[in-house]
Order: sequence, then C-alpha cells, then structure tokens
Amino acid sequence: MASPFIYTGMYGLRPVAFSAYFAVNALSFVLAVGGGGALVERMGAEGALRVGLLITAAAGMGLAAIASIVDLPFAALAGLLFCLILGLGFIIPTTMVLMLEPFGEDGCV
Repeated sequence: MASPFIYTGMYGLRPVAFSAYFAVNALSFVLAVGGGGALVERMGAEGALRVGLLITAAAGMGLAAIASIVDLPFAALAGLLFCLILGLGFIIPTTMVLMLEPFGEDGCV
C-alpha cells in the first residue's frame, strides 16, 4: 500500500501521527457498523443502505472534485476520508444482510 508513503511524504505526517490517523479512520468504520444496527431498526435495511450510500457518494465526489482542482490540505482530506469510511461502515454489513436475507437461516451457516 502506498498510503503511508503518501501521508508521510506529501503531507509530512510522522509515523505516530499516521498511526493515529489510521486508528481514527478504523474507529469511524467500527462506529458506523455499530450504529448501523440501530439505523436498520429505525429505517429498515434499505434505508440504512441509502444513508451509507449517500455519505460515501458525497465524500467520494467531494474528494474527486476538490483533489482535481487543488492540493487538498490534510484536514480536508482527513475529513472526507473519515466520511467515506464511515459510509462504508454502513454499506458493507447492511449489504451482506440484504444479500443473505433470501436464504433465511440457511444463509448463516
């Protein structure tokens, strides 16, 4: 993976700062997976999936649009990637549940 080299080389992050940044992004995913269950109970699986897709699409388009125009400051990059990974935390488990739903208990073997 090139990301450690990009963050340390282009953005000047020290290894400890990169580790903290990586941990925060991992935490965003874990929080979204945990919160996704509550969101599914409130909105249904399709609604939770829509929320995750909206967050991920907005963050991804923001990253692509801004990065193609200017050099992103680290704070902007970190915030948009946080949102992107947060959205994936809603999408991935919800998609797996929806995919296995037609199989009932047989899909959970």
